[in-house]
Amino acid sequence: MINSSATTRNYILTTYLKMEQLTQQLKSGKMEILEVPFPIIGEGQVLVRNYYSVISAGTEGKTVSDARKGYIAKAKSRKKRG
Repeated sequence: MINSSATTRNYILTTYLKMEQLTQQLKSGKMEILEVPFPIIGEGQVLVRNYYSVISAGTEGKTVSDARKGYIAKAKSRKKRG
């Protein structure tokens, strides 16, 4: 059975309301903020609003660095980490 209030809520969220999403291209490291529709909320799920978020420059930098490496360099890098 379809919950009409949930269906209506999801329609409004995905059609009319937008949220910002930070994306990063792994090869270049370029970051940009995109306006995207809210995700569809399933039964028994909740949507949490974040007012603040933190980006770890070390973690993000390592992710970009690893993305630029070839398979062998990635394997050597992971071996060093333990």
